[in-house]
Amino acid sequence: KYRRSLELADDPQVAFGLGRATCRAGDHERGVQLMWQAHSSVMISTRDAGELGLCLLRSGRTSQAQPYLEQGLAARPDDPELQAAMDELQSYTIVAPVVVP
Repeated sequence: KYRRSLELADDPQVAFGLGRATCRAGDHERGVQLMWQAHSSVMISTRDAGELGLCLLRSGRTSQAQPYLEQGLAARPDDPELQAAMDELQSYTIVAPVVVP
């Protein structure tokens, strides 16, 4: 069983799923690390990209989250969690002050 567990841990899809679960459990930084590790090995689906975007947003990496959230929304346009995350992300956008002469 231990050997099989080690083999599974090396599988990018398993690592990505573990990262997703870790992030949803509240350890956002560790979740991001696991998801990045998996993503560096294989191209993730647009559906999984949204999950990575959510985890990045929750870990405070707002600038990195946006492209992944956009990909996730392209795959799941009616997903309320992804829509809420994009709304949250847009609220972080800093607008330059208007200077009136």
